[in-house]
Amino acid sequence: LYVTTYKTSAGKVVATWNKMAGIKGYYVEKYDRNTDEYVKVKTLKASATSYTFSKVNVGVKDEEYRIRPYDSTTVYDGETVTVSGSLAAPTNVKATNDAATGKPKISWNKVDGAAKYQVWRSTAQNGKYTLMNTVATTSLTNKSAVAGKLYYYKVVAVDANGNKSDASAIVQRTADLAKVTGVK
Repeated sequence: LYVTTYKTSAGKVVATWNKMAGIKGYYVEKYDRNTDEYVKVKTLKASATSYTFSKVNVGVKDEEYRIRPYDSTTVYDGETVTVSGSLAAPTNVKATNDAATGKPKISWNKVDGAAKYQVWRSTAQNGKYTLMNTVATTSLTNKSAVAGKLYYYKVVAVDANGNKSDASAIVQRTADLAKVTGVK
């Protein structure tokens, strides 16, 4: 059994493998540090070719699993998978314009385990992004934006140890002119 893994945008780890012929199914087992043994957490059908692990929060020790094929008489060794804690990428990222200044304001949902957020900016969607600022809040106004210019933004969550999430979806916004006040 050859297992590969990848991480979803929600921070979960997915293990995938090629279907094996002649087996009845697969056992997913989790290592128990207290007993120094693996404990079965799930039985999968023979047709299964993937398993999504529960998310491990940042700061929690890595968790070790193994996936073992079995038939009517034998449980095979299988493959070990380590699931590391990870931050989810920021979601619900939005770009609006500040009502008074016309500057782009980027906002996003809070990410569990994040201590701060990096906001990255570019003038081309597939161009080079530069770090605009790091904040502990869930919004930031691009105060240096030039009116009439289009900007692209993405946000990265960072935990207290400096571990980073994947980048959020990219959003774009054109800076507006500041609102004129005091004119009669």
